[in-house]
Amino acid sequence: MILTVGRACTSIEGVAIIENILIDESFGAENETELSIENLWKIKQCPHHYKSNLCMSSIRDSSNEISKIKNCQNSLVIDATTISQNRNPNGLCEISERTGCHIVMSASLPNDLPSDPVLYLVDQLMFGIEISNDQPKIKCGVISLNYSDNVKGWDVQLAAAAEAQKKCFELCGGKPPILLNFNKIPKLFEVATKSLDKLKKAFEESPKHTIISGLDARVSTEECCDLLGKGAFLCFNTFGTSLCNEIQAKVPLDWENAGRVVSLVEKFGKRVLISHGIRQKIHLTLGGGCGYSHIQSSVLDICKELGLGPEKIDLL
Repeated sequence: MILTVGRACTSIEGVAIIENILIDESFGAENETELSIENLWKIKQCPHHYKSNLCMSSIRDSSNEISKIKNCQNSLVIDATTISQNRNPNGLCEISERTGCHIVMSASLPNDLPSDPVLYLVDQLMFGIEISNDQPKIKCGVISLNYSDNVKGWDVQLAAAAEAQKKCFELCGGKPPILLNFNKIPKLFEVATKSLDKLKKAFEESPKHTIISGLDARVSTEECCDLLGKGAFLCFNTFGTSLCNEIQAKVPLDWENAGRVVSLVEKFGKRVLISHGIRQKIHLTLGGGCGYSHIQSSVLDICKELGLGPEKIDLL
């Protein structure tokens, strides 16, 4: 078993791939048409209408896609899928075994918050998740929290994550990163700033082990610098989305996102992370999309063309 456990992700630097593997967001989709070459164009016109496009639960398909990351010499993946998104520990283990790729699983909280959310997180980080009777428990290596406009108890979740990180440091000397996912949030800068301020108050210091995920070029350079100045890591994770959803895409092009990344890496180095926006089958190579290797195969070349030197490329 090669699934990364425990303290494997206490250092954020060098981690470039943050994904939602085996995620199923097909609830509410009405059309049962299967994804195929013949109907791919139709599905691309209304991708959220098709169950087959939104269900990413195939271990075989995910293994084939993840193996491309291994081939690109990047064998570490953080799976940001939470309990409320039906995280699949057994499936992640099988994908890790099939591909040889290290997968860091996220500790998270359910929608209905437990009575002791700190203990709930610490238990996943320190003692692990049971996957089967004949296998050891799998420890999580990062804390993942998803923000939305109707999220329940966000301040409670932030406080619990901060306290869980402290307790892990007391118990083992490692600080699992806190991953705050702000995907599709119009006021990302405002919400992220308030969240970092709350974490700073809880930590009584800058939240240096926190990743803000969900950024793209619509967040200005000045706003990004402000977030980085508070001690956070920033993850631009919509690369490839405009290419895969070209009909309905409302996100910046890869060139625009890369331009923002290049300007920030020059000053902030390894605290700027890049990843994909893969959440549908049409984002995978089997659905005509860019796939999980898009960063290595395409985006880094764009950054080079925009003037980022080899020594800076190595920081991404």
